Amino acid sequence: MESNISTVLTFRDFKEPDGIAAFRAVDVDSGTPPQKRSGSTCVVAGQNFYVFGGSDYSGAFYGDTHRFCFESKKWTCLVPDGAGPRGRHLHSAVLRRNSIVVFGGKCGSYLNDMHEFNIATGVWREFKTPPGCPSKRFGHSAVYQPETDMMYICGGYDSFGESCNDLYGFSFKNLSWMKIHPATGSVPPLLQHTAVLWQGSIYVLGGYKQKPFSLFEFRLGSRSWGIVRTSGKAPNMRWGHKAVAAGGFMYVFGGGDSAICYGDLHIYDFANCRWERRIAEGLNARYFHDLCLVETPRQSPALVVFGGRNTHQFLFNDLHVYPLDEELYDAPDSLLQDLRGLLDSPEFSDVTIEFPKEDNKRIYCHKSILCTRSEHFRAMLCRSGMKESQVGVISITNVSYDVFLRFLEYLYTSQIQSDVSFEMVCELLKLSEQYLLSHLKLLCGSILQRSITEDNVQTLLKFASTLQEAELQAACSKLCAEYRLSETAPDTSE
Repeated sequence: MESNISTVLTFRDFKEPDGIAAFRAVDVDSGTPPQKRSGSTCVVAGQNFYVFGGSDYSGAFYGDTHRFCFESKKWTCLVPDGAGPRGRHLHSAVLRRNSIVVFGGKCGSYLNDMHEFNIATGVWREFKTPPGCPSKRFGHSAVYQPETDMMYICGGYDSFGESCNDLYGFSFKNLSWMKIHPATGSVPPLLQHTAVLWQGSIYVLGGYKQKPFSLFEFRLGSRSWGIVRTSGKAPNMRWGHKAVAAGGFMYVFGGGDSAICYGDLHIYDFANCRWERRIAEGLNARYFHDLCLVETPRQSPALVVFGGRNTHQFLFNDLHVYPLDEELYDAPDSLLQDLRGLLDSPEFSDVTIEFPKEDNKRIYCHKSILCTRSEHFRAMLCRSGMKESQVGVISITNVSYDVFLRFLEYLYTSQIQSDVSFEMVCELLKLSEQYLLSHLKLLCGSILQRSITEDNVQTLLKFASTLQEAELQAACSKLCAEYRLSETAPDTSE
């Protein structure tokens, strides 16, 4: 396993370490949440979050409508299953004025019907299907433009068994559909992608087997498609992800492919055409979930994630929020540098870590940081009767000085530097298990997944199996299948 991953990190723009998006579970004071599901849709109106449809792991389709009020923290079933539109999943929904408009989806058969839920009356009604409507489909996207009172439907998988790259517009003024023929440009077939509307353009992102993972823009004024050239840490190939746009940014969460389920948050800056990646903490990785933007009771915008599934077919019905105003409180640029400067500085140090097998090399540390960041160190340094708590010296014999220094750098900064070697990341992954550091484990796994090559995949698969790293195992197995390699590493002991 002699390789260095710095080039891989540069390729994925790992020169700037990933930040953290700390999601918080939403407290529910009363009511019963919807059953666990994926492929549902959600919209937000004021303090209320609405969920319609979806399916369970057995393929049963839901047609119920639920509301969660952020002010009262209460779930309410507004329309039970069977009393509204036909149950379905992978449909689309948009908020239009005081109504929720649902189009298409799948319920065993494919659909192209359109229904409207009046939020004020709590009643569903079906639009008559006019001529020229899109073919029956699922896995498409929809956006609504208030200025023109138009809804746009893009892509999907239709009843003819094909992924579509078409674009339709529905005029609520005229109650009519029209197929939009681009004046210039085109896009590949789009399935299980996501789309947002921003300043007169529809931005379409990714989708099933979309290689490379691209951001497309359709300018409604000129009716032209184009690919957006971006910088930064763009998402890798995935589908079943969700996106919202607000305040000059697009937020993309989750998604998956045939082997991996993602739990990261990507933030796209429209003005600078640049991506930023953050590792989401506080909720499970997932795809086919819901993502919305809500103004919380204290009038601060927050992302809301509901439901979905993971690659093990585990379903969710949890509700999490990520307050965007926390962006205002990001640490100043010098903070991480200052924390890194504290490490291995004798000044203010009250804990010493020694390496007897390496000529008693020492690393000077700080009890307050070690105990705050690690329960393992807290138990060692704060419990009476432990030798380390009395003398302030920790002896390390099973990990090298270089590896443990990198480990401590992570404890002080929550970062892994871009010059770290492939072998070093593997060692850090082992330490994440030993010290029960879930974020470090996720970060190492993410780096290793991006550094898999035909030369190292078998060895890395064996390593992942030993540590029972399911997602890393799946990624390696997938690549072994693509290269038609055995999933057993060759014997190199001779």
